[in-house]
Amino acid sequence: MTLRDFIKRPLYRTPRLLAALMRLKPGWNPDAYAFLQLIQNGDHVLDIGANVGIYSELFARVVGPTGRVMAFEPVPATFAQLQKRVAGLPQITIHQLAVSDQPGDVMLTLPGEDSGQASLKPHHQASWSEPSNIQQHHARAITLDSWSKEAGWPKIDFIKMDIEGAELLALRGASQLILRDQPILFFEVWPDWLVDFGFQPKDIADWLRAHNYDTFAVVKDKTTKLGNLEADWTPHLNSGPHNLLAARRDRHAARLLHYGL
Repeated sequence: MTLRDFIKRPLYRTPRLLAALMRLKPGWNPDAYAFLQLIQNGDHVLDIGANVGIYSELFARVVGPTGRVMAFEPVPATFAQLQKRVAGLPQITIHQLAVSDQPGDVMLTLPGEDSGQASLKPHHQASWSEPSNIQQHHARAITLDSWSKEAGWPKIDFIKMDIEGAELLALRGASQLILRDQPILFFEVWPDWLVDFGFQPKDIADWLRAHNYDTFAVVKDKTTKLGNLEADWTPHLNSGPHNLLAARRDRHAARLLHYGL
């Protein structure tokens, strides 16, 4: 059964059962498995860097009619695909906005037609290896704190981010929201792309500790709990991009238990 097959189901009724069934199939998606285990009916979810909306749609079906999903995607052509994909799902709202630590006008760069690697800064690996085919798009950036204030400070339970090295900028712009709600965080880390923004993984670790997160796991081909973030993270940082899960044991114990953490 494909991820698309899962998405078509009323997932808010049986997400964990479907997660268990997913693992019986070869080539199962570890990110989707994590989302099905950690997100619940009625949750409020932010999808930062929603791209064409594969996970936005999944989130909307998991949170069900009583939940909400707010998806952010700044690239015009990609946003149009996102808009088409989630049409008819009233629990999701989409925003053609970039997310950073400061509001204002920004320039997005896009390597060719690879919408999944659009970034606030140019990179050099993966699809960026063809420098003559770089596109640029103007966009408006917001901070999640300012957006949340304008939206009436909705409580946020889960944040997924995949914004090509700018994740720490987005986190810094969401400090008030995150300190208040302590949502589960799930975001991409690519050390080489962090450097292009002037960051190191230690900057992320320091930020997470300062915001009271104490439970961490790397999600790649499998999920690996990090007993000590700084020490246990190093081998994964040396092996390339991955997703980092950050949570608080005192707030998310039941969800983490279902996920095997």
